[in-house]
Amino acid sequence: MDKASIHYQLSKLLERAKKVSFEQVLKEEQKPIFEEIDLYILDDALKDEVLALEAKVKALSPEAKESYKGKAFFEYAKIINPTYPAFKYSFYVARKPVEIFDKEKVKERIAGEKARWRNMQMASLEKEITHHIPPLSLEEADFLRQKLHKRLEEEEQKLEEVIAHWDEYDAVITTHAYCKTYPALYYTLDTSSDYEGEVFEEKMKHYKKRDTHLRSGVPNLLWYKDERPFSSLRANDKINRIIQTYTPYCGTIYIKKKEKLSL
Repeated sequence: MDKASIHYQLSKLLERAKKVSFEQVLKEEQKPIFEEIDLYILDDALKDEVLALEAKVKALSPEAKESYKGKAFFEYAKIINPTYPAFKYSFYVARKPVEIFDKEKVKERIAGEKARWRNMQMASLEKEITHHIPPLSLEEADFLRQKLHKRLEEEEQKLEEVIAHWDEYDAVITTHAYCKTYPALYYTLDTSSDYEGEVFEEKMKHYKKRDTHLRSGVPNLLWYKDERPFSSLRANDKINRIIQTYTPYCGTIYIKKKEKLSL
């Protein structure tokens, strides 16, 4: 079973899964961050079939199985919760700023930070020049480049003066204002299969909140199963279940085929 075959088998499985439409569930400012993300909702049967495919892949690459959990299947999909189902989920934008307070470590990183900042500013300017409407003339583009170069030179010179009198200053590195944002998922696991009783309050103790980043380039797979009685849900939870399990039409109409009753 080669890689193409694995990708094909997984894609055929996911044809039966519900694909989340981020257009329907995200705020406008969040949508660009989730543009390259695919999230599929798996029921019990699909989850089992995906895990069976993963097991086959692991069997073909025992060395990957030895390293870290899920690596053998890493290039094909991210299985978010293979052990317990989730019964609730929502999305958020995660930020991961770098924060360095040790002055000596800050000093060691200044040269690299200067180079990174220069490259980032120059790339940003070139993008602005390329997409400027109306198009800039060569003279106008060169003027902007020279203006940026002068500003960067002045900023770097001030840094050199600070380094020359290092003991007179406090210094911190943080990317808080410029750090990357990541598409992420909040979800609640139902681990109550570990509980054999019937007391609802005790069962609720097995609800575990989790969060994870969503990967681009491969499908993200969430095993979803909500067995709580619909009548017992709060209004907000009822709407969440409808949005997460029904198919939207025309923006506001949500449809789901009724399950056939077994005789």
